[in-house]
Amino acid sequence: MEVPAGEQCPESVKAFWTPGSGYAICLDFPPPATIKRWSAERKGAARRRNLERRLQNAAPLFFEELLARELASKPDYYQGL
Repeated sequence: MEVPAGEQCPESVKAFWTPGSGYAICLDFPPPATIKRWSAERKGAARRRNLERRLQNAAPLFFEELLARELASKPDYYQGL
């Protein structure tokens, strides 16, 4: 049986239910969660941290040079803009 949202369980359905029977019918639609956006500073920090991790794994010997080169080529991206 379909019941519109916000209405009580109909008596015709309640008549079939007995306490202790072990059955229950429940359906709930929680409100959608709000989307949490990162600030520009946090985005930039995460991008820089990921870049540093990738460079350390790929080329630890040239890490500092490659990091400086990448940060210079895309300064806005790594600031979160």
